[in-house]
Amino acid sequence: MLQICIVDDSRPIRERLVALVLALPGIRNVTEAASVEQAEALFREGLPDVVILDIRLPDGSGITLLEELMRQERPPKVIVFTDFAYPQYRARCLELGAHRFLEKSTEFQQIPGIIAQILEGAGSHCTTEASLR
Repeated sequence: MLQICIVDDSRPIRERLVALVLALPGIRNVTEAASVEQAEALFREGLPDVVILDIRLPDGSGITLLEELMRQERPPKVIVFTDFAYPQYRARCLELGAHRFLEKSTEFQQIPGIIAQILEGAGSHCTTEASLR
């Protein structure tokens, strides 16, 4: 059973992601944050298993939040999900340890498959982007 947090400032995007994720078996809980501040408050209560993270947030950078998450003793799997899929952002996020880097406009429907793969490998360490291709 996975706990997922969606961090995106767009309510319609969060709602669509929640619907996609909750349709999958094995999801325990889905939380939402519209800002870095809200996400950090949720993470103080406990880290989720998976974070779906936008890069541009109203009060800061998703990349900075990714850095903070990757410094945790047991970091969550982070799927960076953005409209700003520039090569330098992709490279930086994957270098920092993001599980996947997806463009919202063209890769939205990959989310359920990626979550299903994470569920299947919940007890193992097979979750780099390279191993999923």
